[in-house]
Amino acid sequence: MPVLFGAGAAVWDAVCAIADALTEVPWTIVGGQMVYLLGVEYGAAAHRVTTDIDAAVDLRAAPDGVNDLVAVLTALDFESAGPSPDGHAYRFERHTLGGVAAVDLVPDEEDDQVLVVDVLAPEGLGTRADLSRAFPAKGISQALARTELLPIRVAAKVHWVPRPSLLGAIVSKATALAVDTKDTERHRLDLAFLCGLIADPFALAAEVKKKDRDRLRQASQAFSRSDPLWRAAASPTDAQLALEILIGEAPAG
Repeated sequence: MPVLFGAGAAVWDAVCAIADALTEVPWTIVGGQMVYLLGVEYGAAAHRVTTDIDAAVDLRAAPDGVNDLVAVLTALDFESAGPSPDGHAYRFERHTLGGVAAVDLVPDEEDDQVLVVDVLAPEGLGTRADLSRAFPAKGISQALARTELLPIRVAAKVHWVPRPSLLGAIVSKATALAVDTKDTERHRLDLAFLCGLIADPFALAAEVKKKDRDRLRQASQAFSRSDPLWRAAASPTDAQLALEILIGEAPAG
């Protein structure tokens, strides 16, 4: 990991602490930290920073997983922000000292003195699942299914942090773009950035399932070829072509 200070360091200290404590719970990091981590892993300069941590728990495999995560968050001095209008108390917050990451990032417009953890769960769990402290979100199931453990060295210690594979992250962001009408530009930016990380789109396309392809195709309709957000990728042209290959619409050679 790059050397981080202030809010950036506090975010990843919290992520690593959660990962160290939840070794027996199937979960994965999604959202902005997922995108940032994959960028670091693939050697790409990150395009934005956020103090939000999105943690998705596999309630199908671990029905008490949310309770375990909330216990860890409580031990780390996070507090519930209260229920959302639809009754899910899925957000936890902790105040910290202000600061910025010591890497060249474009920050989100949010309070860098508050760390936020959103607890997410797969969609379609049914009425018997306790979602009082988790928010069901589309695309989480496939992200969990494609989760891999990544060793992260912070200072002198190695932490094993779960994150979706690159394809899992791309499908997750494509899904978020389709269902979240509030933050579409952020999701488009992240999707363009992630598509720019693909080294072999044909190999990755072999792993794409029909449901993935449908989600990717729908997301691709939010971009034009001249869309300036493609510049979030190291090579905008390669990123566009990679997405076309994943959805099976690449032009013939």
